[in-house]
Amino acid sequence: MRKKVFLASMSLSKYKAVKKAFRVLHVAADVICLNVESGVSSHPIGDETALGALNRLTEAQKNLTKYNIDWDFIISVEGGYFEEPEDNFYLQSKCAIISREARTLLQGQSASLPISPIMFKQAERQKSIRSSLDYLLDCDTEWVEYYDFVNIPTDSKPEKELIELSGKTEIVGVLSDYKISRSEIDANMLALNILPFLMPYNYGKIDNTIT
Repeated sequence: MRKKVFLASMSLSKYKAVKKAFRVLHVAADVICLNVESGVSSHPIGDETALGALNRLTEAQKNLTKYNIDWDFIISVEGGYFEEPEDNFYLQSKCAIISREARTLLQGQSASLPISPIMFKQAERQKSIRSSLDYLLDCDTEWVEYYDFVNIPTDSKPEKELIELSGKTEIVGVLSDYKISRSEIDANMLALNILPFLMPYNYGKIDNTIT
């Protein structure tokens, strides 16, 4: 049976990551995007990143419940910038995943990608690193289904629509000379954190019960 998966984002890179994660796990899934707010800055720093992922997921679950929209998984991904002692800076994604069947929440993180101090300072100033690299970035597009939970008229039920998402190559691609993409990194993170829901007999009880 196909899984109905909602991604709490309108990011093409994240959409591709979710699709790939389920494909790697040999699970048929329909992925639908949700326009929801993260509640954090556009370039999250440190702990803000996991909070943004959790905020997106919470907002998505609240709206899906409110409008009685059926789901199997809700997934949120937030990318952020991190600093460690000795001037070590890196990019990393955080995820939050809810399974309706298991009624549990899991949070995870991706592998980290080192970045320069200058890139980190740009993020601190909320200036996009990509803005100075636009001439290097290829643009990609894909049609996806989505619900808009941000711009809903009062007392109206949102309708599922089609939208053409577009996105330029993520900074991960540029920094790796296009050998690695952010969607690949995030897909690995998601696949590993979806596994306990699909194979609970290998993982025991997950205590993060949701209501």
